Amino acid sequence: MASGIFWSADNPDVRVAGELTAEVGSYAVASFSQNLVPDPRVTITKDPERRQTTMAFSALPERSVRSFLPITLHGQLGTGDSVTLLHAQNYGAAGNFAPQYRAPAAVLGVNVTNDQLYRAVRFRMDRPHWLQHMSADESSEIEDGSTLTVDSSDGENWLVYESSSPLTLRQLEIRVISGCLALLHLAIYPDEDKAIRDTQVRIEPGGAWLTVIGPAFWAEWGELESQPLLAASDLTVKHYADWIPLHSKLDGLTWVVARPFKGAVQTRVLLYTTIIEGFHRALPGYEKQKFPGVDPEVLHRILVAARSAAVAQAATEGLDQELVEKAVTLYTEVSFQERAAAIVAEVTGVIPELTESIANLPRRITKARNNLAHHLTRKARKPIEVRALEWLVVSEAISWLLRALLLLRVGIDPQVLRRRFLDFQRFGFFRANTEQHVSELGWDLPAPPS
Repeated sequence: MASGIFWSADNPDVRVAGELTAEVGSYAVASFSQNLVPDPRVTITKDPERRQTTMAFSALPERSVRSFLPITLHGQLGTGDSVTLLHAQNYGAAGNFAPQYRAPAAVLGVNVTNDQLYRAVRFRMDRPHWLQHMSADESSEIEDGSTLTVDSSDGENWLVYESSSPLTLRQLEIRVISGCLALLHLAIYPDEDKAIRDTQVRIEPGGAWLTVIGPAFWAEWGELESQPLLAASDLTVKHYADWIPLHSKLDGLTWVVARPFKGAVQTRVLLYTTIIEGFHRALPGYEKQKFPGVDPEVLHRILVAARSAAVAQAATEGLDQELVEKAVTLYTEVSFQERAAAIVAEVTGVIPELTESIANLPRRITKARNNLAHHLTRKARKPIEVRALEWLVVSEAISWLLRALLLLRVGIDPQVLRRRFLDFQRFGFFRANTEQHVSELGWDLPAPPS
C-alpha cells in the first residue's frame, strides 16, 4: 500500500489524497479521502434562506451506469513515483465520500492516457520452466515486421515483442500477451489456468521499462503439469512469433480451443461447429468455392442465368422473388460438411487415431450441428439420452481435432505432434471412451486401413 495524491486525467485541477493497493493477480485499487468526480447518483440541494443542504440519492439505472463509467486516474505517490490507473471504476456506494476505484491495469512510473502507444512489451509466462530452454537474444520476425526476442534479464527469460508500429496496452494484451498464453495452454493442456507473471512496456525504443500490474499482466503461476501434451522444448520463439498473427486472424477464438468448455454438451457442439466453419474460412489452403479454378466470368454468367430463371419461376409460383434470388446467389459456396471434411482430412492425415472409432466424422459433425442449430424434428426421434451421447462423442472429437489443427498450423512438426498425442494419457482416455460410446450407440466402425 502506498499513499499519494490522485486526480482524473480529464481534470488535473481537482486532486485528492488516497492510497494505492496492488496485490498479485488482483485489480489495482485506489481509495480516496473524498470524491474525485461528482457522483451522478447524488443530488445536492442548497437552501440559502434556511442555510440548509439536503442530499438525495437516486436508484435510477442510468445514473448508476454513469457513476460506474471507467476513467483514467493519475497519481503521484509519496515515493515520488508516478502511476496511471486505466479503466478505473468507482465501486463505492452512492453518497460514500470515500470512493474506491478499481482498475484492471495500472502502469507504474508514468502518467499516461488510455490511448498511449507503446513500442514494446516484455512478459514472462507462468513458471520459468516454460521459457528457460530458449537461448538469450534468440529472435524471430513476425509477418508485419515486428520481432519477438528472448531477453535473459535477471537470469530468467522474457519474451520481448518489438512492434513495427506503436500499439495501445489493450492491443498488446489481446494480440500478443493473451495470444502467447493461449498457445501455451494449447501445448500443455493444463488442468489449471496458466498466468502472465510479469509485464513491462516501453514507450520509446530503448526507453525505460514500465511495470504493468493487473490480473492479465501480473499473477501468480499455476501448478507444474506432471505430463503436458507438448514438452516445453517443442515450442520455440518462432512458434510464438508465427502464432501472434494467427491468433489475431482467428479473432482470438483459439482460446475456446485452448481451454475446453466444460458446460452443457449442446453448447459445446454449437460452439465448436461454429469455430470449424470460421477456421475453414479464415485459414489458407482450403477450397472456399465449389468450382475452384473456374473462370469467375463463367461463374458469373451461370449466376445471372440462374437468377433470371429462378426469379421468373418464383413469380409464377407466387413466391418472394427477392428471397429466391438471394438463395440462388450462394450456389458457389462450399457446404458445412465439406468444410468439416477438409479440416478432418488435414488432421487425421497426421493423427489417424483421432477417428479410429468414428466412421465419417464430417457427416456426424454436420448432423449434430444441424440438429441443434436448426432444432430439427422428426417423426421417429431418438431419445434425448441417445442424442446426448452422440453429441458427447462429436464434441470430444472436435475438441481434439481443433487443438491438433492449431498446433499443426503454428508449425509443430507433424511426427512430433502425433507422437506427443499418442503418449498423452488424456488422449488415450479419449480414444478408449470413444470406442466404448460408439459401441453403446451401435455405430458402424470405420473400415480398416488398406
